[in-house]
Parts: sequence; C-alpha cells; structure tokens
Amino acid sequence: MFKAEQFLSDHHIDYTTTGKHARAGWVQIKCPFCSGHSGWHGGFNVEGGFYNCWRCKYHWLPKVISTLLNIPTGQAKGVISKYSIKEGQRYRKGKRDQIRPNKLDSPPLFPYITDVQRNYLEGRKFNADHLQRVWEIQSTTYTGFYKHRIFIPINFEGSPVSFQCLSPYRNPPYLGCEEEKEIIPHKHLVYGFDYAVEKRRCVLVEGVTDVWRLGPGAVACFGTGWTREQVLLITNNFDKVIVLLDSEVPKKDKDRLAHNILAHGCWSVDVVQLVKGDPGDLSDAQAKEMMVDFGF
Repeated sequence: MFKAEQFLSDHHIDYTTTGKHARAGWVQIKCPFCSGHSGWHGGFNVEGGFYNCWRCKYHWLPKVISTLLNIPTGQAKGVISKYSIKEGQRYRKGKRDQIRPNKLDSPPLFPYITDVQRNYLEGRKFNADHLQRVWEIQSTTYTGFYKHRIFIPINFEGSPVSFQCLSPYRNPPYLGCEEEKEIIPHKHLVYGFDYAVEKRRCVLVEGVTDVWRLGPGAVACFGTGWTREQVLLITNNFDKVIVLLDSEVPKKDKDRLAHNILAHGCWSVDVVQLVKGDPGDLSDAQAKEMMVDFGF
C-alpha cells in the first residue's frame, strides 16, 4: 500500500480524488510524463502501490517519484519505503475477514507420517523427516473428510491460518480447508512466505511440493491461477521475484503474471522457463544449484 495522499501533500504536489478521471482507491495527479496535456490523467493506486496514466499507461513507481521530485531513482526508492505499508501490516483484513475464526480447526492428525505416505514421499526423493521438521507436515487419521492424507499447514507470520491435504492415491489429490474455516483464505497468501520474506526476494512456483524441493526462498500460489491479493502480498514484501511455473504453463501466462507483479510495483521480475516437468521433479542437487544461481 502506498500512502499517495500523504506523499503528495507533504511534497506540495496537486492531486484530486474526485472528478471525471477519479475512481475509488485512486489518487489522481497531472501526469509528469504527458507533456502538453492537461487534466488529472495520472493515478496512484493506493492499495496496489503502483502508478498508471490513462493516456501514457503504466510507469514504474520509482521512476514516477524520481520525476516528480527531480531526484535519482535510488533515492526515490527510499521515499517510496517511507510512504509504503509498514512491517506487521502485510495483510489487511477486510470486512469478510473480521468474522473469520481466530483458531484453525485442523482435522484429526497423527503426530507422525504413516508408512504409506512416507513411501510416497521417499519415492519422490523427499526426506519425510525433514519435511515434518521444517514444513510441519503430519498424517491425517483414518476417519473424517480428510482421511488418509498428508496434512500441510499454511502458516503466515508464525501462525497456522489454513491448510491443504495431499494424497497421490485419492481424487482429488489436494483438498483444501473449507473457506469459511480459514483464518486467512489460502488464495490470499503464498505458501512458504515466512521463510522467504526476510530476504525480500522469492522464487514463485505453483505448488507446495515445488517449495519443498527448492527450499526456503520459494513460495507457491497454490495452482496455475493467482489472485489480486497474492500479487499485492508479493509486491508489498518482495523486491525481486523469479517466476518459475511448471513447463506446461504457456509462456504468455507466465509473462502475464510477471507483468502483473511488475505493474503493482515490484522492482525486478524475471521469468525462467523449465525445459520439462515442474520444480518438484528436480533432484535435490539440481534444485540446490538452481537456487544458488538465483542468489539464494
């Protein structure tokens, strides 16, 4: 979130939130890039923290601040930080979230991984004990809706807020927590957030097994689709993002996701194309080498 009104007021730059070009959630200015044009065509999206002009389209936020204040872009990034969302305010709860439960209601669990599920994980070259220690996975019991599955908690800022349950032998393979029982909807989050956020950079993948393979620094958007809330969470907390979706995802979709993240204010987004398969299919050695190449 970018506090556009406070920024503009502090720097004595004219703006408006009403009139022909103004919409809810936007703060309009006279675009510094549209020479010769009048009117409030430039706009800061407050929630998304990005800038767009109705005439000359998207502009990188540091470049906008740099142009408005006549300062270097490096200094502009510091200004943006000053007027951006503060630590501890990464997730903004809306009206629907105010009536969500305060405690996660998990299905019945064993305090261990069953032999069947351990064999599956080891067949995919995962270390079940490591996954239990780092990612806190467990096995569901033999009763209930989520029976015979691997329980995968989804944590945010140190607390479990939702979960997924995986079974390679049952359909569908993944079952998620019922939406009304989630403390925060999982599609508002990315899996692995807590392990990645301190580095201010991440590798964005599809699923939890991709994160397990790549390790801390990777985050998953729970499938090929993504939501506005996920994009905002990423752009508010990461300066550099590497998009590494499965090989069968069309490149145009990967580019569209990258553009979405970039348009919302992230400073660096790269798309890396796998030759085949998905990150979860890599060997540990391949995954480690890839993360080193990415700077982790």
